[in-house]
Amino acid sequence: MRIVIPVKRLSEAKTRLAPVLSAGERSALMCGLIDHVLAVAMVVAPVSVVTADDIVARRARASGADVIDEQRVAGLNRAARLGVERLRSDGEVAILLLAADLPDVTAGALQAMLALWRPGTVTIAPSRDGGTNALALSTGVDFRFAYGPSSFERHRTEAMRLGMEINVHECAELGVDIDRPQDLAGHLELWAA
Repeated sequence: MRIVIPVKRLSEAKTRLAPVLSAGERSALMCGLIDHVLAVAMVVAPVSVVTADDIVARRARASGADVIDEQRVAGLNRAARLGVERLRSDGEVAILLLAADLPDVTAGALQAMLALWRPGTVTIAPSRDGGTNALALSTGVDFRFAYGPSSFERHRTEAMRLGMEINVHECAELGVDIDRPQDLAGHLELWAA
């Protein structure tokens, strides 16, 4: 199984933090988060980053990750689809889609997530605010991604539509992401510019 990390352009990332962080601070925060998530994920499995951002691509390559250039279309849902299509054509049978903004992610949490997945299932790790921070599935499934607020329920609904067994992996290390100003508590000092 390969880990796929879709990443928006830095200029588009973390816009909900604009009331408390400048554009430069948001970019620095996102770079720190990406570096952290990549370092953890690379210990667990091969990693592909799907992005249209040159800085993110350079950081991913420097970490040893493969980069799938997403210049054609923007957005996390399209990036996830592009990653699945590319890896399916490369012969990969399953992937773990992982959010790039997980300050508490650990190798153990990712390994536990991978251990839950098997063919015919989808394993979802929800965020504490109802989003989706990790999703393991077969590349052969025509899964319609629906990232954004409340995506956990939309992804569960999609899995039910496809008749897939659903495993929910509630895990503190995968549940925390950085989307809103209140999410910064205890994390900003780790990556402040």
